[in-house]
Amino acid sequence: MPTAPVNGVEINYEVVGRRGPWVAILQGGRHSLLSVWSHAQALAAHGYRVLLHDPRNSGGSSLDFDSPESEEDVGAADLDALLRHLDAPPAILIGQSRGARVALRVALRYLHAVRGLVFWGLSGGPLATRYLDNMYYLQYVRAAQGGGMSAVCDLEHFRTLLKTRPDQRQVLLEQDPAQFVEAMVRWREAFLVDSDAPVMGVSDDDLRRIDVPTAIAPLFDRLHPYAVAVHAHGLIRESCFVDSEPARRVDEHTSPPGSTREVGRVAEILRDHQARVAHRSSLRRLGAKLIGPVRRADGRIWAILRGPIDAFHRWEASR
Repeated sequence: MPTAPVNGVEINYEVVGRRGPWVAILQGGRHSLLSVWSHAQALAAHGYRVLLHDPRNSGGSSLDFDSPESEEDVGAADLDALLRHLDAPPAILIGQSRGARVALRVALRYLHAVRGLVFWGLSGGPLATRYLDNMYYLQYVRAAQGGGMSAVCDLEHFRTLLKTRPDQRQVLLEQDPAQFVEAMVRWREAFLVDSDAPVMGVSDDDLRRIDVPTAIAPLFDRLHPYAVAVHAHGLIRESCFVDSEPARRVDEHTSPPGSTREVGRVAEILRDHQARVAHRSSLRRLGAKLIGPVRRADGRIWAILRGPIDAFHRWEASR
């Protein structure tokens, strides 16, 4: 895969599709771009260019522990720079979990880069804060303080990364453990700002500032509670809420990444948002005919995604 020089580091990316409007998919956690590869293929097969990338310290991108800003803010700046490097903006940003927080920051700081937003699972609540605080930062602090950078390499994220990039082991081992801990503590402090807000990491005032068409759906798990998605929908003026399972309100413990149910829920987000945007563009009838209810993600992924992506462009032309 190619890399691009972005804000002083190398960002690993892939553009799936040779022509057409741009879409950027932002995966959650510290997962690599391969975790959303099937979605990109479905869009590209029908004439869209889909940008996938690995944020810093994940996948094939540079290891970097020097940034003074939060990881989400750095991720937003890197995505904006990468889009400009590729002459790609404005794009529709589809963000899952942490990717949704990055997409939100792009919309607030780099509006020129954003045509529309899809939030696929918004984090919030005390359980999510405790869990993510440990997953993103505290486990690395404990490992570095207790066993140095060798112990950090043995943790799941870096152990997985080093299986495909063994050359990076020496880069990690040469890091000063004290400086690594300082970076984790610095990023943790930034992460905890507004971590107790209804939508983790973003104030209600910032949600009200979003001014692009936005689709929001819950993931029905305890890290991405139903109530958080409802709260965001109530504050984002250009948003629609996609309740793919209206009879269900209990947040389960987990929604396995990449599961059929989870992918199907993304499909529901896009399908419903297509209908909303079509309504605003006097295209309600067309929107209703394009896509019917779909509960499973299989070979018909493109049939699910096509309408809403097209509708974003019609919406832009109608403003």
